Amino acid sequence: MLLKNSLLRITYTRQTLVRPYSLQRKSFPISYYNTIHSRKLSIIGIIRTIIAPLSSFLSQSPQKATQELESQALSTYEKIKLPITHTFNKTPGFLGREKEILVINDLLSRDPKFLIVNGSESVGKTALLREILASNQYHVIYIDARVPGFADVRSFTTEFATHLESFFNQIVSYYPNLKVFRDVSIAFKSLRLSGPESFEIRQDVQLNADFVASQTRNDLAKLLEKLRIGLLMYHEADLYEKKEKKEKKEEEENIDKIEHRIFDYDDARRKKIPIIVFDEAHKLRHLLNDKEALQMLFDALVVFTTQDRLCHVIYITSDSFYEKLLAKNNILHHTKSLIIGDLYQSEISKYFHGVLVPSIPQEIRGRILKMENDLHGIFGGKILHWKSFVQDYIVSRGKLTIESFEPFIRAKHQLTLLSKNLPPNDDLIPIDPIINICHYFIKMNKVPYYHLCKEFTQSVIDALIEERILEYRLIDEIGDVSDKPEGRPFVIPSSCLMKHAMKSFVKKGNDDKNN
Repeated sequence: MLLKNSLLRITYTRQTLVRPYSLQRKSFPISYYNTIHSRKLSIIGIIRTIIAPLSSFLSQSPQKATQELESQALSTYEKIKLPITHTFNKTPGFLGREKEILVINDLLSRDPKFLIVNGSESVGKTALLREILASNQYHVIYIDARVPGFADVRSFTTEFATHLESFFNQIVSYYPNLKVFRDVSIAFKSLRLSGPESFEIRQDVQLNADFVASQTRNDLAKLLEKLRIGLLMYHEADLYEKKEKKEKKEEEENIDKIEHRIFDYDDARRKKIPIIVFDEAHKLRHLLNDKEALQMLFDALVVFTTQDRLCHVIYITSDSFYEKLLAKNNILHHTKSLIIGDLYQSEISKYFHGVLVPSIPQEIRGRILKMENDLHGIFGGKILHWKSFVQDYIVSRGKLTIESFEPFIRAKHQLTLLSKNLPPNDDLIPIDPIINICHYFIKMNKVPYYHLCKEFTQSVIDALIEERILEYRLIDEIGDVSDKPEGRPFVIPSSCLMKHAMKSFVKKGNDDKNN
């Protein structure tokens, strides 16, 4: 009986396993089929697919084995990954800014500086610096905090290391006799590869947050120290360094086979000046979310510029309170501040007639030409407002007015909203402070900050500045030497359009009182 049952089981198993050829179709998981069908192969996905079974297989082995396996796989991926680069070229159609270009060029031609380039949103700060720095004499390490590629200290360290690795690689391409900088580049690559993918850090995130925070600051400190050493080497490197005897002998034997060196090029005899640029730098505080790490970065950049004089650093910001933050961190006295204002009337008039007017259909062009003087008074030199108004004017077939222009409506709404939501629990705030503040700026463009704080409380004035209705200034704009207030700092309307919105807001408030 037992023998019979065994034979039956063997027969059933053979029938199950051995099927007709027509039924032996190869089946793939749906996800695999979709991947093949869409032809979108992910290198990271392939690496993870390879690692996953091996990691589970090695789960009972020492932790270092799995870590080493992942490190090798990531290193293989790095060899075939395209490098992350940022272009810093001139902006097409750049207009004017002769005074600003002269001032900034003069500053960059002197000892290294920590420059703070401030100005209202969309005034053209980045375009101006692109126009200046897109030159063969500069090498720009550009980090844009608007599209950062990082959201904490560790990922910032990795992103920064990527840019620095590229920088030192390019030094070798510019100056072939400075091959030592390949080793510097490899040092940054090593630091980058031990970034967010670190196995030990992932394991400790939930167990010990304090340890992870200190470890990330330690990595940032290592990065900044490596950068300092690399810049010192670059600063002291001799571009006219003689070849070693062995290389010289090879050159004599194979003159045609030797690559050109730096001194063979007349236009590359001077070193490129390294410039580290942080665009919208005020956002770093929220992205890093670590006061100690931010202070560490500030201190290092001050050392690179004012102490060791190794490179220029430029912080671009539209936050008018940013200088107050730097003052709290004892950085402001090490920096040089510049304020970029709107274009001059002659420059914006040239842009209006040369670029905008030709795009307007002939049948509706006459009305906007008659509005030009009024538009100068309302928009000033804010090129964004001119461009937006002309575009909306074309869409409306010539029926657009200032009162129906969206940015103007939005500016009025900001004033109305803030007047209804003043800082709570402050009995010192006078009645209708927003309307009374607007009265000040209708009469004059600049008002001392502390005078307004004394009359309307600091909480109200700071709220207007934080909402970008007013702007806080310590110095004048480049080229502006008129109408200086007695006291500093001072505040101004954030734009000519905002000042026009203040006039309309006051007029509406008076009409409401009369009714």
